[in-house]
Amino acid sequence: MNINPMKVLIIEDDVDDCNALKRSVEERDDIEIVGITDSDVEALQLVKVKHPEGIILDLELNGSSSGSTDSLDFLDKLKELNLKYSPIIIVTTHINSKRTYEVLHRKGVEIILYKDHPKYSPNHVLNNLITLRNTTSDKTDNIQEKMENEEEKILNIIDAELNLVGIAP
Repeated sequence: MNINPMKVLIIEDDVDDCNALKRSVEERDDIEIVGITDSDVEALQLVKVKHPEGIILDLELNGSSSGSTDSLDFLDKLKELNLKYSPIIIVTTHINSKRTYEVLHRKGVEIILYKDHPKYSPNHVLNNLITLRNTTSDKTDNIQEKMENEEEKILNIIDAELNLVGIAP
């Protein structure tokens, strides 16, 4: 079981939905919001800086400050970042289309939650994130720790190579 709160980025243009998610997170100790934005462009910057383990992405960003209304662009650009880890992505949407859901899954989205479903709630979204975090074997407890371990491995390889050529650090 994880003891560190899951770092989550929320990409949502509906203020009421954002506030509902924030209130739900405030009642929990297993999730920490590292950023909230309505812009896919700003979201990409936040991913680079904050390294969220989870992303809650509204599919329809109609009121986005970046002018983009298509979260599919965000998913494509997220892949282009070539991150050392894969954040868990949950998409929330008012669209109930099998074809749309298939496209989203191909783009790396783990779960799509239909906002108009009677059981939809902010806690339902957050619970799905935590469940995925706890059951996905290739996710680490702490993304920062994984990145530090990767950096340490690279430094050890460099040290070994320098020793082989007679240039000890």
